Amino acid sequence: MNQLEQYFPSGLSISRAKKDAKKLKKAKAIPLNQALDEIAQSEMNLTWEQALKALSSNDYGQNEPLNEEMLTLPEAVLSAEQTSSETMSEESCEHSDEQDEYEDEDEEKGEVNFTNTIYNSQLIEFEEMVDKNNGQADTFIYPANEVFIQGNGNGTKLWPSPLAATESNADLFCDMLNKFSLRIFEYDLIDTIYEDEIGETSYEMWYESNCPIYESSDCEREITADPDYIHVKSQRSLYFVINMVRSTLISWELEM
Repeated sequence: MNQLEQYFPSGLSISRAKKDAKKLKKAKAIPLNQALDEIAQSEMNLTWEQALKALSSNDYGQNEPLNEEMLTLPEAVLSAEQTSSETMSEESCEHSDEQDEYEDEDEEKGEVNFTNTIYNSQLIEFEEMVDKNNGQADTFIYPANEVFIQGNGNGTKLWPSPLAATESNADLFCDMLNKFSLRIFEYDLIDTIYEDEIGETSYEMWYESNCPIYESSDCEREITADPDYIHVKSQRSLYFVINMVRSTLISWELEM
């Protein structure tokens, strides 16, 4: 028995309820939190958040310990054997349920449809383009949104700002970086309540987020720093972003 799993009084597991909520969301075209609340209401007449708190407080589903004196009675021995048999049957069912859940997870893993398809071959081609761009940059582009995520949380510069490019490849560089920005944003939605939004409304969510968005025609600024230094920093950031995106392909076993 999985000691970390929680169950509603009816025996419905939390993980199974989440899967049911996703199906209900699609069937009724309602937000996921509303679907979760509907399931919690039907199970415990509470909201989803209230139900989780109640289950965590051990107010539900707890069995009283057996009285040791009763176990010395012949009737208790038979009862204990019956209980053991029922427990084994219950654990067998739970094992079957866990297998079903693993199968569902595998199915769901393959159902994630990112807004853009990115192949490793595209990353290799883009790397080659960045290499050829070495020393050729004559255009410097900043992300169009002034407030954006600049690092990866570890003090490492992630997104090039400015982006060093040439006039001929500036639009392509911006387009690729926007795809990378969106992919990393969508990848972070996996295993959250917003996972079902991937490929549906995630583009709008990304566009309204503080992820970088590059628009070559709108965000050029005057460069005051050493252009060669900016170009080197931009290239380093490009390589870092490419590796970040490649790691999402490997982790999710898609598009490679």
